[in-house]
This record gives sequence, structure tokens and C-alpha cells, in this order.
Amino acid sequence: MHKFDKRKCLNLISILILVVGLSISAFVYFNAQNETASADGYEFVHGQVYPIHLRDLKRYRRDLEMFGGKAMVLADDFYHWFSSLWKGKRLATTLAVVTIAGSLIGFHLARRQNDSASTDEKPDTLA
Repeated sequence: MHKFDKRKCLNLISILILVVGLSISAFVYFNAQNETASADGYEFVHGQVYPIHLRDLKRYRRDLEMFGGKAMVLADDFYHWFSSLWKGKRLATTLAVVTIAGSLIGFHLARRQNDSASTDEKPDTLA
């Protein structure tokens, strides 16, 4: 009869998560669109074109602070930072970090499974 080994199963799942996740992350990274596609406008300086986002304008930030205070400005900055994690090449980086973290958790659980199995297998000796 074949005994089911949880440690080997968890290690295999962790390796599978790592390979699939990093493959998807690489695919997203190499197929990501240009970040300037989401610009609100463009500025021409000395023949160079620079994308402009409304949230970078002083007037936008001043209006935000006037209506909601400094907390509103901080909340807006956090919102734009967090939403930027799910676009383009940053999405690929986010996927890679989540994949590696998930895989490390799986490996850690497998090692703990091995430690608990070795303590359970100790024979009881009565003196």
C-alpha cells in the first residue's frame, strides 16, 4: 500500500506555484503596454514630449488639500500608488513577489510537516 506523504505533496505544489507564477509574471512583463498610454495630457519642453498626469499638478494637489486636508492628499497618493501595482510592468513585479511569497509559505509548511512527522514517530519508551 502506498503511503501518502504530505511533505512531498506540499513541496511539489510549492514548486508548481513557483514555476507557473514566474512564467505568468514573465509573460506579463514582456507584453506590458507603455506606461505613457494612461497620461492625461502631454507637455512639450525643448522638443521632448513628457506625459502629464492630473495628480502631479500643483493645482490638483492644492484643491485636494483644500477640500479634504492633508489626509486626503495622503489617501490620494496611496490610492494612486496601490492602483499602479496592477498595471504594466509593475503588475509583473507584483505577481512575481506574490508568487515567491506563496511558494516560500508552501515550502515552510512542508518543512513544518516534516518536523511534526519526525516528532510523532519517536517511539514511546517506558522506563
